[in-house]
Amino acid sequence: DDLSLSADDLSLSADDLSLSADDLSLSADDLSLSVDDQSLSADDQSLSADDLSLSADDLSLSADNLSLSADKLSLSADDLSLSADDLSLSADDLSLSADDLSLSADDLSLSADNLSLSADNLSLSADNLSLSADNLSLSADNLSLSADNLSLSADNLSFSADTSAPQSWTQTHRRRQGWSKVCQYEPFKWVRTCPFWVRTWSSFMWCRLGPSDPSSSPQQNLKLDGATSWTPAGQEDTLSKVACSCSETPADKQI
Repeated sequence: DDLSLSADDLSLSADDLSLSADDLSLSADDLSLSVDDQSLSADDQSLSADDLSLSADDLSLSADNLSLSADKLSLSADDLSLSADDLSLSADDLSLSADDLSLSADDLSLSADNLSLSADNLSLSADNLSLSADNLSLSADNLSLSADNLSLSADNLSFSADTSAPQSWTQTHRRRQGWSKVCQYEPFKWVRTCPFWVRTWSSFMWCRLGPSDPSSSPQQNLKLDGATSWTPAGQEDTLSKVACSCSETPADKQI
């Protein structure tokens, strides 16, 4: 009996266990509910994922916004490029001014060329004038030489006509350094050196006198000054051929 009772008890216990199974089933529902809760949580998580996705979209939208901002920045760059174009336009304006200045430079250069051309023309005229002056000077030299030659001939002729009258004379000759006086003697009308004319001497000079041909007559060394009158011995008839070379020391340095 006790055991049967125990079986009932056990059966009761089985019911209890069955109840417990229900309870367990309930618990399973609860667990299922918990699963739903978990599923709900999963939905919540999914919602959160959507939210995250939405946030990603938002982020993507923000990226677009950032990209749009980048576009705006790019647009600003375009605006800056437009400003660069404006600056380029200003550069063109400046270039136009440079062209204007270059044109002015060309004008000035043209004027400079014209002035230079005028200067060349003037210089050419000056050269022509200088050439004319040289020609005139040459003609004057030629005329002067001819006059000297004519004067020499006249002196020689007049000297040949009268050999007794002492005369003073001063003759000039065109030399490379300029005009210079020839020694002044008495009674000689013309005294010439070879190959140049005797130049002016100061207080006194030594002169070597002789004919044009030194071998035809002895030569003398005579000390002369402006007041000396002399006639070399044996030369009275050949004065037109007498040569005189002067030196600052006796007969050793020819001028």
